Amino acid sequence: MVTSVIQTWIKKYEQLGYNGLKDNRGRPGVTKMGRPRKNIQNNNNKKMAPLTDAEREELNELRKRTI
Repeated sequence: MVTSVIQTWIKKYEQLGYNGLKDNRGRPGVTKMGRPRKNIQNNNNKKMAPLTDAEREELNELRKRTI
């Protein structure tokens, strides 16, 4: 039995390469824990509040120091 599994892996690798050995079973987008994956893109799209004058001055000072 073990040799037949290994032979199957070898055939898949020869035909499809590394991607042929990946396990694609299960529902896409769901982790092993059964929870949907977080959509990272939605978190990055949040707009930030504009800088205050004090924050802008501090940022400019920090930039001057790093140059």
